[in-house]
Amino acid sequence: MQETPQVATALADQTVLPDSSEKAASCLDNPPEETISIRFTNFVSANGHSFNFEPVVRTWSKKNKNLPIHIGRYTDKYNGGNVSAVVFRSKVVSRRHAQVFYEGGEWYVQDLGSSSGTFLNHIRLSPPCETSKPYHISNNDILQLGADYRGGEEMHYRCVRARIELNNSWRIKLSRFNLEEYNRVRSLISKATEGSKEDAPVSECCICLTPVLPCQALFVAPCSHTYHYWCIHPTLQKNHPYFNCFICRKYHDLSTPVEEGELELRELMKHATVVDKSP
Repeated sequence: MQETPQVATALADQTVLPDSSEKAASCLDNPPEETISIRFTNFVSANGHSFNFEPVVRTWSKKNKNLPIHIGRYTDKYNGGNVSAVVFRSKVVSRRHAQVFYEGGEWYVQDLGSSSGTFLNHIRLSPPCETSKPYHISNNDILQLGADYRGGEEMHYRCVRARIELNNSWRIKLSRFNLEEYNRVRSLISKATEGSKEDAPVSECCICLTPVLPCQALFVAPCSHTYHYWCIHPTLQKNHPYFNCFICRKYHDLSTPVEEGELELRELMKHATVVDKSP
C-alpha cells in the first residue's frame, strides 16, 4: 500500500485574468519587479519512479533576496523550520538536504552535506556528507534529491525529482490563439445550447459558478455543456467511462470510439441547416 505523498507547506498558484485581454497579457508578461518567485513541480522521468507531490511555490520581496529556501525531509521534530522551507515525506531525503537562494540577480542551489546526494540535471553536486559549492540554476532545470532505495517500489523510498521554474515563468500568457479557441468553443456551446446566438453571455461552470475563461482546463461533454476540469474530474474518475451531465441530465459513454462518433456526427450534419455568410 503506497503512502499518500504530501508536502508540509504549499502555496496555491492561481492566475486571474482581468476583463481586458491586453491588460491581462501585459500583467502576465511583466510580473512585479519587486518580487521574485520559484516553483517546484513534479518531474516524471522515463522510468516513472519518483516521489509524487503537488506544485510548491515560494514568493517573497527582493528585500529578502538572501533568505535561503531550505529543502529537506519532513519529520515530527523537523518540519522545515520556517514557512519558506520545502519539505517532503521521502525517506531518501536528508532532514537538511539542500538550499536554494537568490543573489546578484541569479538563482543558486547548494547541497548541505546530504548522504544521498543532490543532482542538478543528473550531475551530482558533491560526494556523500560533503557540502557543495553553490551552483547556478536556470529556468526548467531538473533538481533531484536522493536516489531510489529498494528499487523505489514504495513511494516513501523514492527520490524527489523536481522541475525548477523561476520568476513566474510558469504563468500562462494570453495569446491570440487562446482567444480564438476560446471564442470557437463559446460559439459551439452557444449554438448547441442557445441556438446561434453570437452575443451569448460568458458561460459558467455549474459546479463552482465561476466563468469559463481562456487558458483554463475544460471538459466539454458530448452534449456541449462545459465544466472546469478541476471541478468535474472527481466525478469523471468515479464513474468512468460514463458521465451523466449535471445540466441536461443526458447520459454519455465517454469510451465511444472516435470513428463511431464521427459517423453519427456526419449523419446529423447531412440534415443540418448551414448558413452561408459569404458575399
